[in-house]
Amino acid sequence: MDIIERLIRWTSRPTILICLVALQILVYAGIAFNLTQLSEVSGGSGILDFEFGYSADFVRSTLASYGSAGFGFYRNIQLLDLVNPALYSTLLASIISILIRNHPRRWPVIIPFIAGALDYVENGFLYFFATMFPNVPENLVPIASGLSVSKRAAIVLTVIALIYALFQRFTGGQRD
Repeated sequence: MDIIERLIRWTSRPTILICLVALQILVYAGIAFNLTQLSEVSGGSGILDFEFGYSADFVRSTLASYGSAGFGFYRNIQLLDLVNPALYSTLLASIISILIRNHPRRWPVIIPFIAGALDYVENGFLYFFATMFPNVPENLVPIASGLSVSKRAAIVLTVIALIYALFQRFTGGQRD
């Protein structure tokens, strides 16, 4: 927890926080651009990261819809997704930390990092599926699908933690 606290203390400084926000906007813009391009060349297919669970057949049909041009856009998304989980986790944890800085319960700061960690593990599986395509290992798809669901649940918990922090901050629920 000490390493996380030091990281959060550093990233909660106004100039660093502004840089994190700007970088997050750039990463999201890059992902959105590539998603749009991928959707156009694949006939509307998205990425597995955004699905709430999936089967091996769905993985194969989604990846098959990409074609070579689509895989180029998907690789760009995967490259951006190398920094995205660390970025959004740190940004959200820093915001939560600022909001509850004088509150004795600091546990909400950890939740965004759980979401980011699950996102990284999910990304590893999805990268593996893309490199193995069309031979997607059927026994690993349920694990990846479960990770996608778990990541989404952790993101929902992160939003709840942010709401909790806002509530604590603006209702006087913290000690000064």
